[in-house]
Amino acid sequence: MRSREPYEADHPRAVPRSRIVLVVRTAVCALMVTPVLRWAVIAHAVRVGRPWRRTCPRCTTPLGPRGDMVAISAVARCGRCGQRLGPPPGAVEVGVALSAAGLVFSGMRGLPLIAYGWWAAVGIVLAFVDLAVQRLPARLMFGMPSRSARQPPGQGG
Repeated sequence: MRSREPYEADHPRAVPRSRIVLVVRTAVCALMVTPVLRWAVIAHAVRVGRPWRRTCPRCTTPLGPRGDMVAISAVARCGRCGQRLGPPPGAVEVGVALSAAGLVFSGMRGLPLIAYGWWAAVGIVLAFVDLAVQRLPARLMFGMPSRSARQPPGQGG
């Protein structure tokens, strides 16, 4: 009879394969959504009464998916003039990574995971906009479930 080599799954500390797959899927989703969140922060971090930021304030290069993609990456600078835009480089990415890690290790799956992921994404954008201009845009507040719980529809806002 041959001696059996220790199998990874027999080890008490072995991480289940399904957990590893969930971590990888969540990391890929987080990497895909981070530029969109950075773009939303840059666009909405303006004073009250001002239009959303769609261009670089220095050189008027369009920002976002139809313009300068460097500005909405982790570099956080205009690709043409080098002006820093939005939160510091890597700040949004760290927030997304921490949120994603918390969601993965919470043990949720399916629709609750998606719902809390949406809530975390909108919350990250709101946090960075609030830090930049001390206000919360109504457009983004509609994405937060707590707003509907606090205020009946059609009641000011």
